[in-house]
Amino acid sequence: MSTGDDHKLAEVLASLDPLGPEDQLPDVDGTLLPAKGINLRHRPPTLERYEGLTGTPDQRADTLDDMPAELKARMIAALERELGKKRMTVLAMYAQHGSCSYGEISATRLRSILRGDTPTDAERVRFEQAMLEMPADSVPDLAAEIGMTAAEIEDRTIALCGHAPGVRW
Repeated sequence: MSTGDDHKLAEVLASLDPLGPEDQLPDVDGTLLPAKGINLRHRPPTLERYEGLTGTPDQRADTLDDMPAELKARMIAALERELGKKRMTVLAMYAQHGSCSYGEISATRLRSILRGDTPTDAERVRFEQAMLEMPADSVPDLAAEIGMTAAEIEDRTIALCGHAPGVRW
């Protein structure tokens, strides 16, 4: 601002009348409830449960050998219970992803297309979604599962989609 503008602003401010009582903000401090005492010390909500299981409040375990024996036994038991459960195959994960947006493609049909069957236009879109949007580093696992090589899967994907697997990942 120039000096002339400063002078004009000072004149305008000097000519203003102060706000009247009806324009004043109310005093809200008198309407507030009294402050409560707050414990600002942070403790994770599950610390007591952990301490009850392990006998120690320290949750740190740098190696399995450092882990309390009871906790290690519980973790091993939980993992062993999981071993018997059926897991989704890599092919099923690809098929499920290919079914996300444009309708369903089964794992069996996806395998057939990878092995050379000609997809319909709708299947081609689903195939493209399955193959281009899944991580490329899972292609060797998919190949091993369906009895192909990763290079064969890559060649087939390029032939149908114009891109290598995982390009949109």
